[in-house]
Amino acid sequence: MSQSQLEGFIFAISCCPDSHIGNSWQHQVLPKVQLQDASSVSCQLIGILDDLFSHTQQQVLDLTYQLPINCIPDANAISNFLPSSSFHQWSLGFMRGYLLTYELWRSFLTAEDHQDFSTAVFILGFFADQTIAEEVCQENNLGNFTKFCLLLLTKIPEAIDTVNRFSLDLHHAITAIEAPSASRNR
Repeated sequence: MSQSQLEGFIFAISCCPDSHIGNSWQHQVLPKVQLQDASSVSCQLIGILDDLFSHTQQQVLDLTYQLPINCIPDANAISNFLPSSSFHQWSLGFMRGYLLTYELWRSFLTAEDHQDFSTAVFILGFFADQTIAEEVCQENNLGNFTKFCLLLLTKIPEAIDTVNRFSLDLHHAITAIEAPSASRNR
């Protein structure tokens, strides 16, 4: 996983409370590292991932998360689909993380919220796969592909804000649900 892909992945999973995501995501990032491995290198890598997760999650909760500077999309919309594009990599990572948390989101979102959230996820994941993006454009008669890509690029900050907002709501809802059961267990 590239750094940009990791940043997109971490953003997606940090939108969910740790009590529901746990540390199962670490294996997605470090598939060859045994999470129980006590070697200093493994411990350092896991520590770095945990720090990045915590930092990103705090940005989400503070509603301050923004696309990392190294992942800013290129003005040439089509070049954002190239494997060498940092934004393409971020988008791939975001979708991978989102798919890992999909069931939690599905159970949380109301019917009214579903459309707004799905639109934001669509925008943030659009540049992950050009073939799928072109098919979606064609199937939905969205017009000129390049123009549609340019339009979506302008919507990225708004999509991140939408995901941030829903994430904050999810955190509050889960905290409210877990608080009574935590006090009963004391």
